[in-house]
Amino acid sequence: MTTRVFVQGLRGRMGQAVSGLIGEDDARFALAHRVEDADVVVDFSSPQGALDALRACVAEKVPLVTGTTALENDWQAARDVAAASIAILEAPNMSLGVNLVYRLLDIAASSIGDEADIDIIETHHTAKVDAPSGTALRMGEVIREALSEASDAPRYHSLRAGDIPGEHRVKFTLAGEQVEMSHFALNRSIFARGALHAAEWIRTASPGVYSMQDVLDG
Repeated sequence: MTTRVFVQGLRGRMGQAVSGLIGEDDARFALAHRVEDADVVVDFSSPQGALDALRACVAEKVPLVTGTTALENDWQAARDVAAASIAILEAPNMSLGVNLVYRLLDIAASSIGDEADIDIIETHHTAKVDAPSGTALRMGEVIREALSEASDAPRYHSLRAGDIPGEHRVKFTLAGEQVEMSHFALNRSIFARGALHAAEWIRTASPGVYSMQDVLDG
């Protein structure tokens, strides 16, 4: 079954990566030129672009997959209302590998987080505006949710250099030893592949708010 995808932010780096993969796999995907012709909308744009996509999806009863970061309170309020009528998958990082790391961080933080100094170091290309990255912030949320007591952990460190698609390292430093988890994006296709994987999954999902963890489970 072919999934027709409308790409919000088509001219951006990630939009181009998604449309390129759609063109390479025309047995599974087709590029839709209007929201009303789509089975799913995939959004990699801006906070305002994500809101525009959400409103269009509600109007046309089309599910939405968004990887846009730095979304603010107006997005969250609109998303919660929209989730009553459409399925919405929101993920600051669509990589299947990164979402596996989230699960491993939960295990590590639950086991040694209360005794460790925890640092998240993320590096991205110079054109990336938000810092820390959405992925780093989500890693921090996972860690804090797993700690037994309220904590200021983790500490964030952001670097912007060259054209690096994305690097994330999380260090748990204990007395005499250090545990590190890391993920390196070698190119942007991993995010585009994850987004299309999510698009296929959410096409038949019931209205509500989902994450890539649901896709991994599903």
